[in-house]
Amino acid sequence: MPKTIYEFYYVVGGWEFSSYYKLIVDRETEKMLYGDVFEESGDKYGRFAINKSNLNCVHEFHSASKGTAYRVQVNDSDYTSAYKKAKNIIYNHLMVIAERFFKIYEES
Repeated sequence: MPKTIYEFYYVVGGWEFSSYYKLIVDRETEKMLYGDVFEESGDKYGRFAINKSNLNCVHEFHSASKGTAYRVQVNDSDYTSAYKKAKNIIYNHLMVIAERFFKIYEES
């Protein structure tokens, strides 16, 4: 059975993930995973290459139309558990940011 990665996108200020992709691994090296990307609808979207060290980490990027957004890639064969894991990773990341802001706010 091929390995499955779920890629979730969260736009800061949103209540839910804005989108997700299902990544099916067809080749693996010591440091990288390669395979096909599928949209939420199940349509093939393209190919991917992921460094294994980037799994289960938050990656921040900025979009002119959406503002600050985060991407989380979770290694899990089940959507429900991947969704919960990604949501927890984003929550913890946002809490660290909020705690840093609060500490700076209290010091000023």
